[in-house]
Amino acid sequence: MKWINHYLLFCSEQMKQLSYPIANFCSLTKLSLMFFSSFVFSQHFEHDITGYWQFDHTNLDTTNCIYEKKPIISEESETGQNVFIDLYLLNDSIYWIDYPCNMQSKSQISIQDDSLIWNGGYAKYFYTLNKDTLTVDFDNCISATYYKVDKNEDTLSVLLTLEINPKCVSGVYYLITEFEPEYPAYDQAYAAIPPIKVPAKINLQNYYQAKSLLEKNSILLTVNGKERIFHLVYHDFCNWDMDCDYYLVLEPGGWWNGDPFTVQYRSKKL
Repeated sequence: MKWINHYLLFCSEQMKQLSYPIANFCSLTKLSLMFFSSFVFSQHFEHDITGYWQFDHTNLDTTNCIYEKKPIISEESETGQNVFIDLYLLNDSIYWIDYPCNMQSKSQISIQDDSLIWNGGYAKYFYTLNKDTLTVDFDNCISATYYKVDKNEDTLSVLLTLEINPKCVSGVYYLITEFEPEYPAYDQAYAAIPPIKVPAKINLQNYYQAKSLLEKNSILLTVNGKERIFHLVYHDFCNWDMDCDYYLVLEPGGWWNGDPFTVQYRSKKL
């Protein structure tokens, strides 16, 4: 763009010298050139990648990632994050979102030219932006492509606040009374049969009941005719090979004086 600057300087000199034919021509083209210059700079040097980016596909390239003669191929980036879900960039943060149910993680980022800088320099990924298509080159042979879309702002607000959308965890939960190896137990010592009688099921069919559980990390269960507080110590979506949607792991509150124990509920009846 140096030629534009030189031309504008030449015009200014001609106007000072009152060279009218050239000065008149300059006056007609000066604003056009300045507009053209600002347009080009805005298109190529001011990438706005804030907003919601929906995952579309990945490309694997093993040509430049050989380590000990074996290709390094993984679905995770160096940050340990699964790249097969959506991105939401807001201010100085990036959120990894499985819309509309789960905000998996959050990281601090900064944008420098064509790079995304993670957590002050922990990781650096190059990106390219082509209209509404964003491609990020991760450092383990994966590049992921995302498309910019609009998502419900209320749903995003809930995910950023609670991490889990209560609508996705509403339902009836049934007590697990037998040890199941495929279930990700909170700890290996949880009792198959709790030392006290707890409800066989928990009804969280109401959105606000599920929201309250996630916000307060506690729930009231009836034990021996009395409502007792149980704390939510772990919860997550079930894996693809598990016959359930969601599971909860609870432990008794301060009212319990016996040996510690946990109870686990799943969202589909055994």
